[in-house]
Amino acid sequence: MAEPAPKTPARSPDVIVQDIAAEREALKSSFDALAADLSEAADAVRENVRERTEKVKRVAPIVGGVAVVGLLGAVLLRRRRR
Repeated sequence: MAEPAPKTPARSPDVIVQDIAAEREALKSSFDALAADLSEAADAVRENVRERTEKVKRVAPIVGGVAVVGLLGAVLLRRRRR
């Protein structure tokens, strides 16, 4: 049984090298764009967290005060009913 002859590529080695180089550049550009988008998204998340933290710092004392006043009112009403 004779061995099949090795297949020769349809493209020349120079064309293959050029295609690989072009693909490498396209991948590099895509990677750079993805990295920039990821960095932008991370910055947006950090800003969102910072804003929410500031809101909590402003609202927490108010909520705490309302809770204390509510508890005191409940205690006073309970004593008054006895």
